[in-house]
Amino acid sequence: MAVEPETYVGKGLYTVRDVSRLARTSSQNIRRWIDGYVTRRNGRSIRHEPVLCSDYGRVENELVLSFLDLMQVRMVLAFKEYGVSLQEIRKAAIRAAEVLNDPHPFATERLYTDGRRVLAEITGEGRDPDLITLSQRQYEIHEVVIPLLYKGVEFNRESIAMRWWPHGTESPVVVDPDRNFGRPTVASCGVPAEILAQQVSVIGSIESVASWYEVSQDEVRAALDFERDFAA
Repeated sequence: MAVEPETYVGKGLYTVRDVSRLARTSSQNIRRWIDGYVTRRNGRSIRHEPVLCSDYGRVENELVLSFLDLMQVRMVLAFKEYGVSLQEIRKAAIRAAEVLNDPHPFATERLYTDGRRVLAEITGEGRDPDLITLSQRQYEIHEVVIPLLYKGVEFNRESIAMRWWPHGTESPVVVDPDRNFGRPTVASCGVPAEILAQQVSVIGSIESVASWYEVSQDEVRAALDFERDFAA
């Protein structure tokens, strides 16, 4: 069943391949984390439940993801990079959604890790924030690290991710669900980085493309760098 374009406004719209490219992980990982998967051991089938959900599910039989889904995929990768097991991440995702009252807990700025477990920052009335070990539901004191993938992510007042600068805020390329359905875009002009890169390929001149789109040559170069760096 077709979905009206208005459904995606302000939420972003990505195929699994798009998220694979931007998050730098395989399409298989993304599908397994959202759909779950089955393995066999000693002749028995073992069902592994999903780690994440998708805002849209399937549209015309294709899995489609939102900006917050993309942010959650990146956070799973961050926790895995720090050494947290996928089983622990799965437990933490379920508990975090309850504790934070948010269907996209891994898209918030309230999660940490000690390298083995995922922790959430909980603020109670009249007291300083506490950290809770999500899988064990215990308040503890930990030496924690902030996942690297918070870098370049802007959060709103509710500590929910609202835009992402993949090459850092010094680059003009931004992933913003309010612009071009979340396609990587040159912030000053609103032109997708992919379009600028394609035009350079066709015309063969950074200067000409910059003049045509009324952007700086540095912005065109940044779009080229982005597309080369995140090439599928």
